[in-house]
Amino acid sequence: ARKFFVLVLMLLAAGVSAQQVSDSSFRYKPHSPAYPNKIGTVVHVDEAHNNFHTLSTRYYTFGKVLAADGYQPKPFNEKFSDTSLKDCRILVIANAIAPGDTWSLPTPSAFTQDEADALKRWVQNGGSLFLIADHMPCPGAAAPIGNALNVNLYNGYALHQKNGPETFTRSSGLFHDNVITNGRIPAERVDSITIFTGHAFLPVRSFSPIIAFGNDHRLMLPVVAGEFSEKTPFIEARGLFHSVFFSEGKGRVVIAAEAAMFSAQLAGPDKARMGMNEPTAKNNAQLLLNIIHWLDWLIK
Repeated sequence: ARKFFVLVLMLLAAGVSAQQVSDSSFRYKPHSPAYPNKIGTVVHVDEAHNNFHTLSTRYYTFGKVLAADGYQPKPFNEKFSDTSLKDCRILVIANAIAPGDTWSLPTPSAFTQDEADALKRWVQNGGSLFLIADHMPCPGAAAPIGNALNVNLYNGYALHQKNGPETFTRSSGLFHDNVITNGRIPAERVDSITIFTGHAFLPVRSFSPIIAFGNDHRLMLPVVAGEFSEKTPFIEARGLFHSVFFSEGKGRVVIAAEAAMFSAQLAGPDKARMGMNEPTAKNNAQLLLNIIHWLDWLIK
């Protein structure tokens, strides 16, 4: 147990102290672009909720990967309502945080109940939502949306007993075979994926898993983000999930418990690669496109 906590502290200390900037040099060439350049579906990325990841900051390369596939990534700068969402087809929410959040319990919500209700109605009427919430405090901040969709977002850190990025494979049984991981054509099939530190959640509804957690994962529940000791509460993460997808009414939803895996960043003075540009994460960009294709109904 002591060894586990020492590794946790090393991992979190490195993450907290490292300045993260977008790796603007990262490129990904789709095998078969979904659309000709700049005429694809508009993908709106939420920037109205103090988001830690936006198209102009840590999700710069997220937008570039989508643009290379013909999509049109655009910021969404309005609070959620029936009116503001009316013309939106695909919406991405990445790491919303309430203004003034101190990253300690209790975590304030980044969304009003009216916004969560409007978002659910929008999905049920045919909207496609990609909800991304990293480790604490992001799951707590997104709790009204999770609750509206019958998904328990646990406000903690999902960690394993190895330091650094973690790769999941199909052979492990934790990275699942489904329409998203298989893609539209054989060249889009994803057999492994690399993740970085996020949280874990539990849908209380029908769903299809993308990544599940196993026996060597724990969900740590600190009072202050990044502060751990041997007395920090935790639960075993087996049976919890990192990413899933499901239908809600006429719409579609994908939920992922971490944002870095769909970014390409340089961290710290050594500019260590983190995200799609990390050497073991060679399939992460394709998984991102497969998710967007499913949300866009290009994958049935």
